[in-house]
Amino acid sequence: MKNELIKIITIFLIVGGVVFWGLNYIYFSNNGPKSKAAGETINLTFIDATVTTSASSPDFTVKLHAKPSQNAYFRGYDTKINFDKTKLVFKSIDYNFGAASNGLGDTTNNLTAINAAEVIHVVGESQVAAGSLLTLATGGDLVTVTFTALDHTTPASVTIGDTVFYSINTTDMSLFSGWAFDKGTLSVNGVSTPTATMTPEPTVTQTPGSCSLTACSACASHPGYSYTYSPACTSSCSIGCDNLWPLWVGEDATGYVNTNNDDYVRTAACVTACDTGGTPIPTATNTPTGNSTLNLAFKIQGIMSKPVTTTMNVKVKLLNETTKVETPFQTVQLTSNDFGIWTGSASFNTVPNTRYTLYAKGEKQVQKKICDVSPNETAGGTYRCSTGNLTFVSGNNTFNFSGILLLSGDLPEQDGTINAYDTSLIRNNLGKTDADTISKCDLNLDGRCDSQDYSLLISTLSVKNDEQ
Repeated sequence: MKNELIKIITIFLIVGGVVFWGLNYIYFSNNGPKSKAAGETINLTFIDATVTTSASSPDFTVKLHAKPSQNAYFRGYDTKINFDKTKLVFKSIDYNFGAASNGLGDTTNNLTAINAAEVIHVVGESQVAAGSLLTLATGGDLVTVTFTALDHTTPASVTIGDTVFYSINTTDMSLFSGWAFDKGTLSVNGVSTPTATMTPEPTVTQTPGSCSLTACSACASHPGYSYTYSPACTSSCSIGCDNLWPLWVGEDATGYVNTNNDDYVRTAACVTACDTGGTPIPTATNTPTGNSTLNLAFKIQGIMSKPVTTTMNVKVKLLNETTKVETPFQTVQLTSNDFGIWTGSASFNTVPNTRYTLYAKGEKQVQKKICDVSPNETAGGTYRCSTGNLTFVSGNNTFNFSGILLLSGDLPEQDGTINAYDTSLIRNNLGKTDADTISKCDLNLDGRCDSQDYSLLISTLSVKNDEQ
């Protein structure tokens, strides 16, 4: 009997030791999956991100893929897939990661309601109490969705809306939902990023012998027309002129808009007859100035659609890789479109056939160094470069930098790094919506300072400093 008791105790100790070693390996060693209390990001993308349909094949299927910034066990997820029902029709959805939460997650059975609402409410949960693993290395597909394109010649897009993921904290087995998200957009049949347009620059003022004539900047490139003159000069200046035309100023869909019937634009023959002796007088031109105009497109961390605040300023400068001389910063006002792409223009004096690096720093962002014409990254904020490969021509130059993110976190007053000042500024103002607070700590521009802004800042701590 005594020997049997010793055998039972020995087996118990061995089994207990194995279990303890296994738990220690999974939850306390560096090899096991983790779920931190804050500061991590999940990259949500569509596979494929670009889809083209045809008249004979209008249906297409994509997967919504989730990739966390570290290994973690997830108990559930809640996200929204938005589409335009005038361009796309939802057909079906299959849950790949776990299963649809009963009564919460949309399924194919909700087809009519989904198409009416133009949104798929994806709510899924792991069927394992301890959660299911998503890894940094491969991530995982959440759902597979099929749509029908109503017209293959019409561009459309599918976006990701409000999202929350529930992971398990391995220290106390509690649920954590503080993940930040970088969300991709699905382009269907050629959605393109808009480029900025330039306002025509004014030309010169001319003072002729007998009339007061002013050059019309908007008409400078309008064929056959040149100068405007005041009503007081109408009778004397129109002598010998075959055609008098209303003054056209500004552009619309048809080209020009008539603003004043008392002013006229004269043909070249009239200019010759009435402007003898005129002397051109140069006037100031509109900004931006410089021989190269840069039409730029950016993507800001945490902003995936048109935000409440639709304009923001970004400072831009260039580094000449040959001379290592930097230009001064230029402040560029950016405007967001419906897909959260920010566009604006700057102008610099550049040297032909010379390579440059571009630096961009937003009002609440860390500085980004950009070397390539079309940079991209697999996870938000991971793009890095060393030597600039950007070249410019005289005139317009268009660069789409929306394949990478400008990371947020260096708050006003900016000092080039994310530190305790920045984290405290958001933490101490959570829930506030007054204008002064919003101007300093509303990172996703939704009109309030909240935990989403704090999560965005924390996720940028891996970068922390301005890129040089």
